[in-house]
Amino acid sequence: MKRIFVPSNGVGDWKPSSEGAGETASSDATAALAACWEAADGALPKDVRYLLDASLVLAFADARPIVMLQGYGSKLPGSGATVRTDLLVPAHGKAGLFVISVGGATGDGLGDFVSDRLHRGAPDELARIDAMQAELELSLPLNACPMISIKHRCLSLAAGAILAAKEFGAETALMLIHSFSDRSAGFEDFRRFASLFGVSVAPDTIARIPRTCPPDLYIGWCRSDPRNADGAQSD
Repeated sequence: MKRIFVPSNGVGDWKPSSEGAGETASSDATAALAACWEAADGALPKDVRYLLDASLVLAFADARPIVMLQGYGSKLPGSGATVRTDLLVPAHGKAGLFVISVGGATGDGLGDFVSDRLHRGAPDELARIDAMQAELELSLPLNACPMISIKHRCLSLAAGAILAAKEFGAETALMLIHSFSDRSAGFEDFRRFASLFGVSVAPDTIARIPRTCPPDLYIGWCRSDPRNADGAQSD
């Protein structure tokens, strides 16, 4: 897929990435993201804005999106593979530029486990996961717990946030799961991912991931009412 983005004319222009199959949102989650973010008309959806403000992280204060790039992909150093986010949002905050790597979630949760991808025998999958681990400053064996019980999308969204921050010259990256599930489907998988870093998480909060190298990395889970995915988010 070429890195050429064209303006959206509405929800119908949002398509799940076939190149990122199993890594990006399902068609239902893509539709929910599209309806919610399109209705915000260039601003952040209400629930996302509240989450950033409530985090009290200076980097996210007074956040103003610059552009929103659906299906944005970044190359993983050393593997040649691409990690893809459902929606990348470079934004200005009080501390300067930051990026949000948004992953949509509905009732079908967060997709494949790392073990599913390994058992499927996809070409270069071992190198791909190792490269994502390197970006996240992890070095866990792939054939044992806890890594085999981690959702692949969590790895790719977080690694994608870091890579995009480097590309845009941002000092801060946020991996954000935007959930449109009334039962927060997939949250336990998100919690398990956070535990790799010794971090505790809760719905509608943001947590910092410890790192030794820039950019700073945060992860968050934002809940939106599934009935409001049609645009009631844009007040």
